[in-house]
Amino acid sequence: IMAPTCPEALDDELKAFALETVKTVDSKISTYHMADAVEAVAECGIKRIRLGSMEPDQFTDEVIDRLSKVEQLCEHFHLSLQSGCNETLARMNRRYTTEQYEEIVTAIRKSFPDSAITTDIMVGFAGESEEEFAESIDFYKEIGFARGHVFAYSKRAGTVAAALKNQVTPANKDARAKLMGEAAKNCEEAFIKTQIGKTATVLFETYKNGVLNLEITLNNYAEEKEVHHKNRQR
Repeated sequence: IMAPTCPEALDDELKAFALETVKTVDSKISTYHMADAVEAVAECGIKRIRLGSMEPDQFTDEVIDRLSKVEQLCEHFHLSLQSGCNETLARMNRRYTTEQYEEIVTAIRKSFPDSAITTDIMVGFAGESEEEFAESIDFYKEIGFARGHVFAYSKRAGTVAAALKNQVTPANKDARAKLMGEAAKNCEEAFIKTQIGKTATVLFETYKNGVLNLEITLNNYAEEKEVHHKNRQR
């Protein structure tokens, strides 16, 4: 429900995100600058704002500074990486290097010390050598993501990537996905350990079959799961 004090400039597309307590400002809203959108939603009196998947280059120093002043913003930033190797990123036509990506993460963590940085990481992209994969997995570990979505490249007919030489075999893709997945799991566990003993605002997620399932989401989007209060009434 929108508060009556919402700025008139907030259009219907953005208002659709201002429902109940969990709010998301989607990067696909191109009418507004990201910081403008977040600040406008915050003025509505919403208690919890969470960003969706964002491109790294959207986080300029100005944007990070402005976001750090929005108290309702959850400290969770999902920055698509795709690969931790510059050569692979170049073939993907990504608009950043690993050095630039790391600078952005460092800047975010400086303003949001307890933030969770999550990402998407691809393995087996066209032409990815063993050396490139090694660079990618090392970079993933270096950043220390709170969570990562690991997936293997899927060749699509008619695309530039499909025509590239040295396509990675399905067996190698599977092997690399397994190794990257293990690295992602280790990084996630390390991040979760940093949350032990901290006090945080949480969101209760589910209530099923007479049992209150304490699947809660912290402000930095870390999750805790526990079953409690059996047969308790809502």
